[in-house]
Amino acid sequence: MKPTIQLHDGETILFETQPKKTLLAYRIITGCFSYFFAIWVFLFISYLQTPFNLLSMLNISQADFTTLLIVIILIFALLIYYWMNSAIQKHWYFITNERCINFAGFWGINKQIILFSNIVDVNVRQNPLETLLGLSSVTVDTPGLAVTGRRSRGSIIIAGLTAESAEKISHLIGEQMRNARKK
Repeated sequence: MKPTIQLHDGETILFETQPKKTLLAYRIITGCFSYFFAIWVFLFISYLQTPFNLLSMLNISQADFTTLLIVIILIFALLIYYWMNSAIQKHWYFITNERCINFAGFWGINKQIILFSNIVDVNVRQNPLETLLGLSSVTVDTPGLAVTGRRSRGSIIIAGLTAESAEKISHLIGEQMRNARKK
């Protein structure tokens, strides 16, 4: 569902988009890798023949355990898919002649707004997995008090774009930054 935004006097929408559906695969792969890895490590350890064999303690055969684990993984994967798909449906990016607006959320909606006069840096990035899936991201930074992870507090990451859209947004934001500084 596309959100409605209230525009200021003289403000117009220059570009609006949603993430590509392949962002869903990217988020599932990157976000859930550690969980699936932990499950597979547990599965591998359970197959080892050691004096402390968990399966024999629980009186479960290896075939039953494998079936149970596969069912749990499939249910977990379906729940993650549903959650991520719902979250991506609510994700929208708007570029106006005054600001960048990011709508995101699952239960509710988070709205981030950055004025062009506050932007200090715009970066287009594409890691190897994003390249494989045909995705790019644009990071829009403002001066932040602390840098945590890959982004500062005052940043918006516009993720799940095609390379062409990412370049278009980057150039559009750059133009608007120059215009805002001239005023």
